[in-house]
Amino acid sequence: MPTFRREPLETQVANHLKDRIRAGEIQGELEGEPALAAQLGVSRGVLRAALAMLAGEGWLEEGGQGRPRKVASRSQASMEGGLRIGLLLELPLNEEVAFIQYLYLSIMQELERAGHAYVVITCSKSPKSKRLDRKRIRKKIETTHADAWIVGSVDRDMLEWLAKRQEPVLALGGRCEGLPVACCYADLTAPMSEAVDALANAGHTRCVMIAASWRRKPEPGPTPAAFIRRMTERAGGVSLSFHLPEWDDTPEGLERILESLFRVTPPTAIITLDPSHCVAVLMFLGNRGLSVPRDVSIICTCPDPYLAFSTTKLSYFDWPLDQQVKHTLKWIGEVSRGHQTRGIKVLHARFVRGGGIGLRKKSAMV
Repeated sequence: MPTFRREPLETQVANHLKDRIRAGEIQGELEGEPALAAQLGVSRGVLRAALAMLAGEGWLEEGGQGRPRKVASRSQASMEGGLRIGLLLELPLNEEVAFIQYLYLSIMQELERAGHAYVVITCSKSPKSKRLDRKRIRKKIETTHADAWIVGSVDRDMLEWLAKRQEPVLALGGRCEGLPVACCYADLTAPMSEAVDALANAGHTRCVMIAASWRRKPEPGPTPAAFIRRMTERAGGVSLSFHLPEWDDTPEGLERILESLFRVTPPTAIITLDPSHCVAVLMFLGNRGLSVPRDVSIICTCPDPYLAFSTTKLSYFDWPLDQQVKHTLKWIGEVSRGHQTRGIKVLHARFVRGGGIGLRKKSAMV
């Protein structure tokens, strides 16, 4: 005859709450401790012990100072035995561009289907300095339990720090070259060459790339380097201060560098790597009576539905997002089997020409 052993009361409460979370009866923030303890008919001490168990297993997360705990994610309640994956994003998902949202929402959905848990951390900036708060982000990572990390387009310093930790890391972008991490990224070299060729064939030699600082420093990353290399081949002499200008990654900084560029010998074509930068450039041009492509040609490497809703369809790069999701799930499978894989998977984007490229005009000065 088997021996039955009664579980501690806090374990019973924790299991009861798990069942309610699975059923969708508990979502978002939990009730306050007094109300929840009274509802369950247990003391607050027992309830706190049960909540601590759930938090330790990844079912709950802190709600912030003075706020109750909340259900971490439905993925974390889907199936015990799976991995807990940390997702480190450059921005909160609701602030990201559409194709990045699609990429990570697809990954989250596939993680749920495979029975894995996930927790999301964003590389937010300090409210005072508007700079990346690396100390806070590192502390958050150190206090977050994760079996592996999937990392977006964070800067090189953050990737180097993550690479020194024991958890496996998969970088889906950023400056990952030469680091002991797994990488899966879209190679933009070929479409960038096609984009520069399309501009050069239309007579453009004064082409400027607007790129965030992490893509330019400490030296140009693969995409800006491909731009500079092809521009050098097609136009001869290239000046980084003009073709790949420095700016401080703020709206005001972008406005200042555009004013400087258009003051004397203005560019006749601009390539942006971020839809938000593209929108800012379009507003700058519009405020000065310049139109696309009559006065200035524009290419945005990242597709975005807001840019598509226009009579002038800008040229863009078609990213292999579904392939990236598929490889990410394959990597997670390898990690779950105990394999420390650090291979590099290079996918290929393609250039899609639109109507934002026109013949070069003599001047677009403001």
